[in-house]
Amino acid sequence: MVTKKNNALDKFFKKTREEESKEKWLLFDAHNLMFRTAFIAQRFDPLDKTFAMWKYLMVNSIFRSVQQFQPNNVVFALDSKNYWRKEIYPQYKEHRKEERRKSVIDFAAFFPVADQFWKDLEETLQNFYFLRVENCEADDIIAVITRNIKPECKIINISTDKDMYQLMANKNYQQYDPVKKKIIRAINPNMELNMKILTGDKSDNIPAVKPRTGVATAKKIIGGGLDNFLINEEFKNNFERNKNLIDFDCIPENIITKITNSFDEQNISNYNSQTVYKFLVKNKILRVLEELQDVIPIIKNVGKDG
Repeated sequence: MVTKKNNALDKFFKKTREEESKEKWLLFDAHNLMFRTAFIAQRFDPLDKTFAMWKYLMVNSIFRSVQQFQPNNVVFALDSKNYWRKEIYPQYKEHRKEERRKSVIDFAAFFPVADQFWKDLEETLQNFYFLRVENCEADDIIAVITRNIKPECKIINISTDKDMYQLMANKNYQQYDPVKKKIIRAINPNMELNMKILTGDKSDNIPAVKPRTGVATAKKIIGGGLDNFLINEEFKNNFERNKNLIDFDCIPENIITKITNSFDEQNISNYNSQTVYKFLVKNKILRVLEELQDVIPIIKNVGKDG
């Protein structure tokens, strides 16, 4: 006699097998990873002027993530130097230069090293996608790719960026927070988006729709009816400004086309162990290869089913 418990277990294992058999895309919010590891590396070795520890942490984090999620395809999404959002709001991220000037990290020395690192990594991991698109940010790239990958595929985005919680409206999308070490869940992605629009984003220099609008106030506004709040012309204009800056549905068509074309033009080839070895030697992080031998077979398989 088949029990209800056995039926439930059968269904669970069947669902698990189906999930494991899905084509899997691993997306890296590359600049999020880059800055996060830069501050960790600085704490490890404040006097390192070559950023060797940063390079080690970057490669280690990338390889470990590939080992953890075992994807068929890997995409690195990188920021360009200019953002389309500044055309509609010139103050967008305007404070970043001053923050970096005051930082414990010498960013004037770091950025050239980082640019060369990404160039070398792209030439090394030729079975991975590397996307840096003019006027685009990494989250634009991730949003467009997420909405264009077949819905039967599984997407995992590695990022701490809350802007991308809205992408959880796509049932095949998950966001892994590497600091919290867990998949983030958003019960109501649309509400998360409206909360973000109302409260603004200090990290991007986007002001709240009205002064002193924090999470509690935003919840009251939504609870009382957003349409009622937006009767005020000033609040409505501010809401539209923030929506255009934050909501991925507002990414301009020409930007979407740029990203799509760049993705389609990517020339993916097979893993080459020699180029990986040369890259690690050049960057003085050969110990990564010694520590992560078990990851190499998984790295080799990336791109074969893409």
